[in-house]
Amino acid sequence: MVQKYFQIIIIFTVLACNFSNKTEKKVKIKSDDITVLAALPEQASHPANNIPNIDKIELGKLLFFDPILSGNKDVACASCHHPEFGFAESLDISIGVNGKGLGSKRSFDNKNDIPFVKRNSQTVLNTAFNGYTKNMETEPSKAPMFWDLRAESLEKQALEPIKAFEEMRGHAFDEKDALPNILKRLQNINQY
Repeated sequence: MVQKYFQIIIIFTVLACNFSNKTEKKVKIKSDDITVLAALPEQASHPANNIPNIDKIELGKLLFFDPILSGNKDVACASCHHPEFGFAESLDISIGVNGKGLGSKRSFDNKNDIPFVKRNSQTVLNTAFNGYTKNMETEPSKAPMFWDLRAESLEKQALEPIKAFEEMRGHAFDEKDALPNILKRLQNINQY
């Protein structure tokens, strides 16, 4: 009985394969077009007015991990873009100002009136390559940033979280006063 059952299944399978082969259209597969998909260039382009050097790179590393850029000095860029999580984070929606801990253990402090950040923190890996075309052309000053593309260039993108209430600013300053106050802080630290 079982043997007969398998014979019937095999017959139907063969018939189904033959039927589908007769009705399918042959699709010619194009060879890969290497101009569409390619490796990233060895180096990212940069704006003419912001040429990288060793001092700028070291300063960027320090500032990325320092909460000095936040209004209450309680959140750094690395709080939400942590190396352990691929320079992103493990939370569905980010906790910026008035948070503590990292990754899935990040939470708000007990007394909190700051909302979650409006979105999850995407990775910042390879962000310097945003805006490259398939021909490896780019204009770094026009590179799209953020999920919603609301800023163009890394230079402009880096300022937005500092000004955003729930991300880094908190109650410490009004939005218009955030950048001047953060700049004063940095100017008072010789290392910076």
